[in-house]
Amino acid sequence: MRQLADNQQWGLAVRPGVAAEGVWGPSPEGAYLVRQIATITVRQGQIGVALSALPNDGKSESGKAHVEKLAEWFEQNLGMFSPQKCPP
Repeated sequence: MRQLADNQQWGLAVRPGVAAEGVWGPSPEGAYLVRQIATITVRQGQIGVALSALPNDGKSESGKAHVEKLAEWFEQNLGMFSPQKCPP
């Protein structure tokens, strides 16, 4: 999750201290649901995050743009979340 392919460098994946995995795919109707899971390491521990977007236009690029906006919000509000220590 820390060594992602170029096509997964979006959302939380481009931020330091983050391990992430993104997936996207068409629904039976052809609209793309874009999802990203991540763990963010901060001084106090780790925070687990799951983001998803189903854009109105159904396009994967629009979904990635929505997930990027969610990632920006999350980063700006990181202090609202409680990090936990993950056992080794």
